[in-house]
Amino acid sequence: MSTTSPPASGSSGVLSPGRSAAAEARRLARREQLRDFYGLSRPNSDPPQSRSPLPSVSPGEAPSTPAAPATPNSAASAKTDEVTPKARPRREAREGKEGRLDPTSENFVPAEYYELLMGKPLGELLKTTASLAGDVGKLQSARHTLVYNHHHQLFSAGDTIASLNLKTPQLISIVTQLQEKFSEMSQLTDTVSILDQQSGLSPSERQKAGMRETVARGLERVRLMMLAEESDDEVKKVWRGVERQIKAMGDDVYAIEDVKSMIEEGRNLAGGPDSDTESTASDKTA
Repeated sequence: MSTTSPPASGSSGVLSPGRSAAAEARRLARREQLRDFYGLSRPNSDPPQSRSPLPSVSPGEAPSTPAAPATPNSAASAKTDEVTPKARPRREAREGKEGRLDPTSENFVPAEYYELLMGKPLGELLKTTASLAGDVGKLQSARHTLVYNHHHQLFSAGDTIASLNLKTPQLISIVTQLQEKFSEMSQLTDTVSILDQQSGLSPSERQKAGMRETVARGLERVRLMMLAEESDDEVKKVWRGVERQIKAMGDDVYAIEDVKSMIEEGRNLAGGPDSDTESTASDKTA
């Protein structure tokens, strides 16, 4: 007569109530031992003080789970659990229960999140894994997008600076031409105003006023060139033209009021007069 051996632990089959209870007790005991060994905190209790090795459990007996010693914290937690149904939502809001289970919260508790995951079926775990993987992918995509945008802006700024460097010489030449045109316009305006002012003067007074305005106009142009930081050669070139006009006016120009001081100022700004102009001016002064 053949005898059938009992099914091994972990194999498929229907277990008796006694064996099912023993297997459940062994599973819970090993779970508690794993929690103690890895330092995971129990719900509403203090974390274990030390790690203990996993004791061996025989297949035929249920391990005895040592009772946790009563501590003030456990007593306080027991009192906290004894709350009315109306006060329970306020207590949960105060303790930040949702924040303890949110990985992005500052109050996140890994042990409680682990317990939550262990109590969920496989389908929900897969959904959570897919959600976390999607969040990681979004973060990586956002990082790549941010780097690409800054890289593009950096190259755009470099192109703008290069374009400005190319157009700067053209702008300088245009500004120089505008200065010359404005100077011509100023001379024409001064000429028209001189003619208006000299309408009631005698010929000699009109001539002296024209000489004074010519020297003043040349001095003003040299002053503007110095303010614009033009080169010394350009300033000297302009003042030489003024000196030629002064020389063409004759000896009477040095006798006009304030003309001599304006000529000296223009020569100082231009770096001194030419040799022939200086000799002529010294002869006129003597």
